[in-house]
This record gives sequence, C-alpha cells and structure tokens, in this order.
Amino acid sequence: MANFDRIDLMNFVKYGNDFDDQWDEIRNYIKSNPTAQKEVEDIKKSLPQTSSYNRKRMESFERTNTESPSESSASPSGPQTYAPSSSNSEPKKWWSKLLGDD
Repeated sequence: MANFDRIDLMNFVKYGNDFDDQWDEIRNYIKSNPTAQKEVEDIKKSLPQTSSYNRKRMESFERTNTESPSESSASPSGPQTYAPSSSNSEPKKWWSKLLGDD
C-alpha cells in the first residue's frame, strides 16, 4: 500500500468523492491508518466551509454537461437567434430581444 502525504490527503478531502474509482487507494489508506484518519479530520477543520459547497456545485455542473452530449452535437453551430424566420426580415440578436429593440 502506498504512503500518502498531507497534500494527497488534502486533495482527497477537497476534491475526492466516495463514488469515483480513482480515489479507492487513498480511501483504503485512510481507513487502515488511524494517523491518516486524524490528519483528514484536522484538514477538514482547517479548510473553509465553502469547499464542500463548491465541490457539490462542480459535480452538479459536470452532471448537467455530460447528461446530454447528443443534444450539443445535434444543435446547430453559430450564433443563436430568436426571431421567427422569414426571408424579408433580418433575425434579431439575443441582446436586442433583452433590450426590447425592434
């Protein structure tokens, strides 16, 4: 079993999760080593409380971006317009819609 230092433990506390296989080895190390468990608790106390919020926010962001990759490839590339398509009028830009310019 590999030895992990404080930086490894801090990375696990800050970025690791219980579901990703890449963190299995360090999770096993923490479970089997009482000194590492104490170190993890100290790290958790010293980190700002917002780190868990940011981690959850990042995980939800990653889930929403990976849920529908077919939609992103099916969408047309280029600027999006929200005006009805007609041959004699120029399409409105998104900021024109927000500003109310007609």
